[in-house]
Amino acid sequence: NGSAAYMGARLGAPGLAPVLADLAASAGLSSELPAELRGAVEMVVRTDGRTDYVFLINRTDTAVDVTGVEGAPLPGWESKLDPRSVSVLTRRAAATG
Repeated sequence: NGSAAYMGARLGAPGLAPVLADLAASAGLSSELPAELRGAVEMVVRTDGRTDYVFLINRTDTAVDVTGVEGAPLPGWESKLDPRSVSVLTRRAAATG
């Protein structure tokens, strides 16, 4: 089972954001990113089953603080993400079953 949505208008980013948020919510999707980072930072999680590796990618031209994201920075990485840069955090992998 699934669903589809069709948009017959050009809303631009400001108009599209609430539409996508509503679609994601109706599908039961949510973001782990704090609200202030959404749209600016991309988050990708990879796991080996024991440890999650959380890649945070700053897609903006300004530095952002990522201290609100769960995980510990790898040695040499900081919680402040420079413009157009990447940081990696680690955390215990969620139990699956």
